[in-house]
Amino acid sequence: MATYTITIKDKTNKTKHLLGLIREIAKTEKKYISVEHSPIAKTLKALEDSKNGRVTKTKGKKDFFSKLNS
Repeated sequence: MATYTITIKDKTNKTKHLLGLIREIAKTEKKYISVEHSPIAKTLKALEDSKNGRVTKTKGKKDFFSKLNS
């Protein structure tokens, strides 16, 4: 048996449809197909920063956008 890693960016209807088909097939063919979802590196870093308290605090929407654009 071989293992394949396929990266699918689920931003378009076609790729969402493809991912849905793969997941549906995996439901009935559990012995042969498994689908694992892993967040992108950017998301993992943001979660780690949040856990360690490395966050930016703002006083409101205006302050938020001024810090975001700086």
